[in-house]
Amino acid sequence: MYEEAIENCDKLLKEGNADDKRLLALRITLRFNLACSYDTASRIGEASEIFKQITREEPSYTDAYMRLAYLAQRRGDFKRAIEYIDSGKSNKSKDPNQSLPTKLYCMKGRILQDQGMFEEAYKEYQKAL
Repeated sequence: MYEEAIENCDKLLKEGNADDKRLLALRITLRFNLACSYDTASRIGEASEIFKQITREEPSYTDAYMRLAYLAQRRGDFKRAIEYIDSGKSNKSKDPNQSLPTKLYCMKGRILQDQGMFEEAYKEYQKAL
């Protein structure tokens, strides 16, 4: 289902609508949802690769960083999970009116808390306020 929708978006983009921001956004959203479906189907490698592609194409796509961090956390790679979150923080939108999503701070706080790093977790939670 998602693959077909992505193919159709790709076709439209190739037919001269490459500057259509709505179509580009739709394509990224479809790919994100496809990656989530792969995750649900335990196709973790495929899911991770799509999330990484999304972060390269749209560095301010916070949810892709969060999903990568979640996948890393699930496999016990807490260091990598935090790296993904920190990448998401550093690649926030260039729009000065858009603040950094608090969910990144909360997720990092939770990962640190789960590792018993309570002071560091507290600092992350404080940043979310």
